[in-house]
Amino acid sequence: MGKPVYARSGAHGSQCGWGDWAVWGGVGVPFNDKLKWNLQLAYTDSKMFEATTNLKFNPVKNLLVEPEITYVHYDVPSDDTVAGILRFERSF
Repeated sequence: MGKPVYARSGAHGSQCGWGDWAVWGGVGVPFNDKLKWNLQLAYTDSKMFEATTNLKFNPVKNLLVEPEITYVHYDVPSDDTVAGILRFERSF
C-alpha cells in the first residue's frame, strides 16, 4: 500500500486531526431585521485553531447575501489557511 492521503496536502494526519478533545463556541448577534453577524471559534488539543465569521444580510424579502471568511491555524509554521465565500440565496 502507498502512503495515506490526507485532506490537507503537506500535513501529516496527526497535525490535522482533532486529537483527544476539541472545544467549539459561537455567537450570533442580530443588528436589525435585515443584518445578523455570526462568529464561531474552535480549538483542539492538537493545537488547531479555527475562526469563522459571516454576515447574513437580507436586503429584500427572500434574498440572502452572506459573505463568510474562515481562518485556520494548524500549529505548523507557515501553514495557516484563510478561505472565503460569498453566498447569494434567493427563495421563490
